[in-house]
Amino acid sequence: MQIRIDWAQFTAREVHLGDLVTLQEVRLEAAGLQARTRDGSGLRVADLSARLVVDEAALNRALRAQPTGRVRDLEVALLSDRVRISGHYAIGGPMALPFSFTAVPEIEGGARIRLEPRQLVLAVVSMPGFSAQIVGEQVNATLAHAFDVTRLPIPCRLTGVTAETGRLVLTATAVLELRPDGSSIVPAEASPR
Repeated sequence: MQIRIDWAQFTAREVHLGDLVTLQEVRLEAAGLQARTRDGSGLRVADLSARLVVDEAALNRALRAQPTGRVRDLEVALLSDRVRISGHYAIGGPMALPFSFTAVPEIEGGARIRLEPRQLVLAVVSMPGFSAQIVGEQVNATLAHAFDVTRLPIPCRLTGVTAETGRLVLTATAVLELRPDGSSIVPAEASPR
């Protein structure tokens, strides 16, 4: 028997993605769903779009769980259309200078969140854009490790990111085929890499 659904919507709250992050809200919209039960072909979703919301507290918990390098004690404040990052930048041995900068979030390669640094303040001295880039790249390396969708069990492609006061809203798409044995197949064009 074949079951076809033209459009469906699913909403969930407090979704825990293993040790990555807890999402405040997930809203899925699917078009072109097909399920075959007798012949064992499974479920196919031709067009899956997702809206994922992560709040500031969950984002900070996820960042604190990351390994420390030159950038330590990261803390994110989510503002309208921008992000403020603060922490400490190791300059040698145990010595680390406090920093803060604002950045605009963007999607890198459909797979990761990246911050485009704007203005950096290291200790109490404002630094030129070159230094902001160095610290920004260190922060982005930490973000890339913490928020890389290629680590998720369902392959998807990030399509948008918006910073709002206290939360980050991500949008993503996927084409998905699930088989009865639990495996999934994703067409090459849907892959985030």
